[in-house]
Amino acid sequence: MELGAAIGTGLLLGLSSGGQCFWSCASVLGPFMVVTSDEPQVAITRRSPRWTSVPASLKVLAWYNLGRLVAYLLTALIVSSIARSGALLPTPVLAGAQLLTAALLLYALLRPASKQRCWTPKRRSSSALVIGLLQGGMPCPPFITAIALALGAPGVASGVALFLALFVGTALFTLPLAFIEPLRRRLAEELLDALD
Repeated sequence: MELGAAIGTGLLLGLSSGGQCFWSCASVLGPFMVVTSDEPQVAITRRSPRWTSVPASLKVLAWYNLGRLVAYLLTALIVSSIARSGALLPTPVLAGAQLLTAALLLYALLRPASKQRCWTPKRRSSSALVIGLLQGGMPCPPFITAIALALGAPGVASGVALFLALFVGTALFTLPLAFIEPLRRRLAEELLDALD
């Protein structure tokens, strides 16, 4: 697979599987995106500013996608290097990597809350980066397909280009997540109107 073919294949793979990627990302990142401000929540009124949270949401989304990009590129480098060397990772190593990923996600969910404020802007960005790193390496159908294609790529550059194009194609589908908080506010306003 030449470099141009790798880019085209990765982009088409990302665009064609973007819906699946959206729902996979939305289930993890959606609740995280509801409140992107460090300020305490205020009661929603009919005059609440709706769209002021979009820039903060886009910043969190950028950190999340940066984490995904790093995970994709690391996977591309590892898989393409393995393909070039002709060696395959033994099954216990792959199983161990998946168990480590699951353990890190479980730890992130179950760790005790600190006495500090939970979401300062710096911690929120770093948390989004970690979520992106962990979710970027999750074995979903397009990711596994990209691994299989990268194993057959003639060089490391083709494998990296394939994963980079896959990232671009799927990252487009994460952009609607920036509008979760404004939509939540609008639904709350409509609910207030319905109750009157």
